[in-house]
Amino acid sequence: MKFLKQLLIGFIGLSLVIVVISSFLPSTVRISRGIFIHGSPAEVAAVVNDLSTWKDWNPILQDSSVKFSRTGAGELQWQNGNGIMNTMTVTQKNGDTIFVNFKLASGKNFQSGFAFHAFQNDSLNTQADWWIIEKLKWYPWQKFYGIFADRLKGPSLDSGLARLKEYVEIHKN
Repeated sequence: MKFLKQLLIGFIGLSLVIVVISSFLPSTVRISRGIFIHGSPAEVAAVVNDLSTWKDWNPILQDSSVKFSRTGAGELQWQNGNGIMNTMTVTQKNGDTIFVNFKLASGKNFQSGFAFHAFQNDSLNTQADWWIIEKLKWYPWQKFYGIFADRLKGPSLDSGLARLKEYVEIHKN
């Protein structure tokens, strides 16, 4: 009985330490990647603005089991192999910047965006940046997930930007 009491006190103490440490971790995570693309900022922005091209370069839509559909201007939906429907909505287009909201069936919502800038005043090369901003809940496992979010989602952003670069450079006018 004495051992169980010590074990319970130890477990409660460890849980409190984890909660206190997690309270000092940020509740918002920003993951970003960039790439240089041979093409003008307008050409690159036009490809990203055209939602029908997303299936050709966006890693979320690359899986063959994904069913992709446009539901309206600035919105698309995709259904994964399990039949779960997700939605992406373009919320703002501001010249060289595009803001997007993702609403996943899992209940996770996050913001994303793209920015396109001429590389060192060179109209033939564009720096394309893609970022994701996630708001985390107060749960300790959510806060600790934030530490690893870049390593989990960063490779997907890198892959998408590499495919975007390939797509733009192949389909340039």
